[in-house]
Amino acid sequence: MIGLSEKLQKPAERDLKSANRFWKGYIAENPNVTCIYSGQHITLQNLSLDHFLPWSYVAHDQLWNIIPTPKNINSAKNDQLPSLETYFEGFATLQYRAIQFYLKKGNQQLPEDYNYFFRENLHEMSLETFQDVLRKQITPQWQTAQNLGFPYPFIYVNVDE
Repeated sequence: MIGLSEKLQKPAERDLKSANRFWKGYIAENPNVTCIYSGQHITLQNLSLDHFLPWSYVAHDQLWNIIPTPKNINSAKNDQLPSLETYFEGFATLQYRAIQFYLKKGNQQLPEDYNYFFRENLHEMSLETFQDVLRKQITPQWQTAQNLGFPYPFIYVNVDE
């Protein structure tokens, strides 16, 4: 296969420029975004980008796997796998709302990252269908990461309470 060695070796660094633009644009116009893990308000000042499936496992920066969190929450999660039972619905809902926001603003072409999973018209897709498609993609990857020894499940506990 052509380029097999590149596919087997992790990129040297992350490239979050596209994800930063995507989420900063969304948060700037939707100021009530909260963290799916902690419920904390996310602002442009405390914004950090979390790889729902850890970057050290997926080794990519595709938008379908990235969500905004406060910096301290992202640090607490680190390379842990989030509890799907606790966080998947919030993760998928946040992704769906952001995509719908950009589509309604006239961005007819979604970032390429989403085209692989969502071959249907996202303009007309219900939240439930979006969640089903995303769950079918994430669950087997989550299970494989768990089988490889990634710590799970991450459930945020506020130590200040």
